[in-house]
Amino acid sequence: GKNPATGDKIKIPATTLPKFVAGARFKDAVDPKAAKRRAEKAGK
Repeated sequence: GKNPATGDKIKIPATTLPKFVAGARFKDAVDPKAAKRRAEKAGK
């Protein structure tokens, strides 16, 4: 990174962020057709 005020280079430490993964119930609430497709696929 770079300090915009002085132009000096600075080390920016690595960070980890939480990741959101939508579950089946959330996906069904957002797209009811997806639940139907998933049910048909599971039944094969």
